[in-house]
Amino acid sequence: MKYELLRDEKKEVAGHTLYRIRYVDGTLGGWLESEKNLDPDSNALVLDNACIYCNARVYDDARVYGKAHVADNAQVFGNALVYDEASVFGKARVYGTARMYDDDIVAGIGDISSDYHVYTT
Repeated sequence: MKYELLRDEKKEVAGHTLYRIRYVDGTLGGWLESEKNLDPDSNALVLDNACIYCNARVYDDARVYGKAHVADNAQVFGNALVYDEASVFGKARVYGTARMYDDDIVAGIGDISSDYHVYTT
């Protein structure tokens, strides 16, 4: 396992109990509801105060960090980055080399893929 859930460091988010993670190298990561949220066999990372919960999954080489949230049945994978205060909910999928940041939101059944970058104005 590349990380462990720190059962003594927890917080409530939207009615879900999340646990801080610590990677095997000692680096503190973000917050997960369970091990199913972050694939332990991939290079994916959840860092800072990012929160992953419900049935959401982060895998492949994806990165979720800052204060980003990924929830419901959403997926972040490939080389996608979700950071700052971006949110991915519902059955949305963010993948390829997509980038979501600032306070971007993708919800429902939308796909953000390839070289797509979400910008706020």
